[in-house]
Amino acid sequence: MNFRIYKVIFIIFLQLILLEGLLEYRAYRRGWSSLLFGDTLQEEKVDNKKGEIKYGPNPQFLFRSEIITPERKRGVFRIWIASSSMGVHGSLPPDKIFPNLIEQNLEKLGIPAEIINASKGGKPIKGSAKDLDQLGPIWQPDIAILYNMSNDVNQIARRMLSANSSEVNESHLPTESLSILPSFIKKTFENTTIYAHLKEHITSKVAQCGILADNIGQKLEIEFRMRVKAFVKTCRVQNIQPVLCTFATSHNRKLLPWPPELLNWLFRWCMYLSSSGWVDAFEKFNKIVEKIGKEENIHVVDINSVMTGNPDYFIDFVHFTPIGHEMLAKQISSSIYEEF
Repeated sequence: MNFRIYKVIFIIFLQLILLEGLLEYRAYRRGWSSLLFGDTLQEEKVDNKKGEIKYGPNPQFLFRSEIITPERKRGVFRIWIASSSMGVHGSLPPDKIFPNLIEQNLEKLGIPAEIINASKGGKPIKGSAKDLDQLGPIWQPDIAILYNMSNDVNQIARRMLSANSSEVNESHLPTESLSILPSFIKKTFENTTIYAHLKEHITSKVAQCGILADNIGQKLEIEFRMRVKAFVKTCRVQNIQPVLCTFATSHNRKLLPWPPELLNWLFRWCMYLSSSGWVDAFEKFNKIVEKIGKEENIHVVDINSVMTGNPDYFIDFVHFTPIGHEMLAKQISSSIYEEF
């Protein structure tokens, strides 16, 4: 191999590094955690009247909600929001996303409230429970609202329906092309933004060529139930009242077949479930949420029946338009007002 070939390889490598840097910065500015830039710190909103920063996160206040101190104010209802990227939405101002709209709605109803928006992109229910376990004693919320499910569908399905599982025939599943790499290299590459884009534009199309699972199976249901129950237990250990929400999606069984752009988005995240499989997962997981609510005497806000199957509320399968954020906040805040 002569010097010219080395030079070409070096130039290609530099271009990839530059491209990754630009994509990482773009993703970071949109509210996603980044391999290069770390956990996202959204642009803080300034209160023009006082000239002060009004919303986090910042190094002292890790939440994308109005900045408060750990000290409780008498007569103020403190609410912890446990969600994923649905509750962050980096391209919208913080006062337009549903966790902070809940606070605004409750105050209009005469209930002084403080929101701790602990939502974070990519976080499953296990992560929400861990955050509450670590930070709950500091912030002492009265209630914790769980609106999270899509990351758990993806995570559980990937683990239990992978080629290493007997749930699905190995020959029916796409091959994990990175499995031959050392684990630390594989993990690092999978955390790059280039990898995320490749999954969206290439992996999603490859996945649709395989035979996918139309049913999540009982093992996945058991795993999801354990996750929700663990979140409830974390709340009760700290004397926090848990509130569960069913989960809404832009499309349901009645709207099958789904548009190609929606399928591409779905298969970017999970290569193992068909569109019917996704429907099956959310239908069964929502029933599990409702059942746990009855078993544990926990208030459940039924978002699914109000918002699922209304694409105008969504920018993709699970993330909201501004109207969707308003609708979700309205349903949660009015339900809390009636219950508490």
